[in-house]
Amino acid sequence: MAQPLASHPPLMGRQLVIGTITVAEQANVYNPTFNQAVAQMGHLGLIEQQAHGLINNMATRQAAQLGLNDLFYISAAIFVVLITQIWITRPERAGGGDAGAAASAAH
Repeated sequence: MAQPLASHPPLMGRQLVIGTITVAEQANVYNPTFNQAVAQMGHLGLIEQQAHGLINNMATRQAAQLGLNDLFYISAAIFVVLITQIWITRPERAGGGDAGAAASAAH
């Protein structure tokens, strides 16, 4: 069963709502794929309300996955920016010599 929105972190909850809206826009009676899925679930013995509930649960899970994908993309972008900052601000070694000699000279 899908978890309520309150159990997700704030950013994840927001992404889950956005993803649910995106996925739910496609689940309507004007979409032939949606109607076909409901009909196939009816042939399996589900009533219409059960089929809609199952599709709702699948949409919520897909929205959660889309939200996680977005968070990973954001994390990757932050990671690349931090790596770039570390690479740019790397201090130059004095004299270009041995690192051990530079470390012992500091003491």
